Amino acid sequence: MYWTGISWRVPKSIDQVVLQWSIMVKGKFQRVTFTILSYGILWRIWNVRNDLVFEDKKLDWNKLFDTVLHQLPRWMKTKNENFLYTRSDLFRGSERILGWKNK
Repeated sequence: MYWTGISWRVPKSIDQVVLQWSIMVKGKFQRVTFTILSYGILWRIWNVRNDLVFEDKKLDWNKLFDTVLHQLPRWMKTKNENFLYTRSDLFRGSERILGWKNK
């Protein structure tokens, strides 16, 4: 999977997810962000799994990824109501996430 500067392989385990993301984290704000994002990804994967099993739908990794990015600003606002970034910011590129400042 590739998204504007970030090349990412789907990990084989949850431990690998945590390890991969911990390398990218550079402070408290990003740690909170990537924690929320990790849980969001796991939640969406669970939903997709249910669709595959119970609704006989097909897996679309790009749709899964886009859905998570679409929801991330809303999830972040539950932690910090002053969260400044929008869905549009995220869709413009990965540097938006990597450039988030710690507070």
